[in-house]
Amino acid sequence: VSNAPARQGGIWKNIQGFNRASSTGFTASMDAMSYAYDAIQMERAKLVYAGGVEELCYPTYYGFYALKFLSGSNGSEGFINCPFDRRRNGIAFGEGAALIAMEELDHANGREANILGEVLGFGYYFDTFRMNKYNPRGIGIIEAMRNALNDAGLEPEDIDYICSNANSTQMADKTETAAIKKVFGKRAYKIPVSSIKSMVGECYSVSGAFAVAGCLGALNEDFIPPTVNLKERDPDCDLDYVANTAQRSTVDKMMIVNFGPSGSHSCMVLGRYRG
Repeated sequence: VSNAPARQGGIWKNIQGFNRASSTGFTASMDAMSYAYDAIQMERAKLVYAGGVEELCYPTYYGFYALKFLSGSNGSEGFINCPFDRRRNGIAFGEGAALIAMEELDHANGREANILGEVLGFGYYFDTFRMNKYNPRGIGIIEAMRNALNDAGLEPEDIDYICSNANSTQMADKTETAAIKKVFGKRAYKIPVSSIKSMVGECYSVSGAFAVAGCLGALNEDFIPPTVNLKERDPDCDLDYVANTAQRSTVDKMMIVNFGPSGSHSCMVLGRYRG
């Protein structure tokens, strides 16, 4: 059952207090972090472990194969995982687990925690397009990004890096690129964008937590993760995707984009903690 991983994790590590499971598919771990953020903001908790877990099980794999979402399953030749690349033909599945410790600032300082970053805001939007289809107009992505900026009290020019959702499907990568242009305007071409899924695959419900973990590493090690396997440019995907090699850079504020093909869209704005 969907709540088993959260319950079992709490039992293993004796994590007490409230325990919730989010079952929103592709955005589940990002939504869990948003829930934790709200709980801390409303002073219902001081410290929450939030994230997700995903296994590469037969029903999930076969389901996405039947939908022709997997690379090589839609009649195209060969298997390849290359977000934003002209050759992309579907997702490569991954699996794993990640938990992020989200904590109220005074509580973290009181125990002398090593603070890796600061949550500045979240944005969510459910787009009622249709099941298992990306809306080519990108309404959900656009509104989720705008809501995240509004929640953080920021303008598009304040974002230094976008950790994209791109998962190597034709429609998703193209639509996300167009949505970034819509929200960020001319500045879209000046913001580095990359897809961690190019390295770990599409990890479904844990993808958001993986992206946050990667971005926290980028914040603290002063680099921007690459989009690997990006060799043949798609004219519909023409932003700065940090191709193939990590880029040394000091990033102050970043946006993490997380969405799926059935309506759920979540975004998080993460910033460098200045003390």
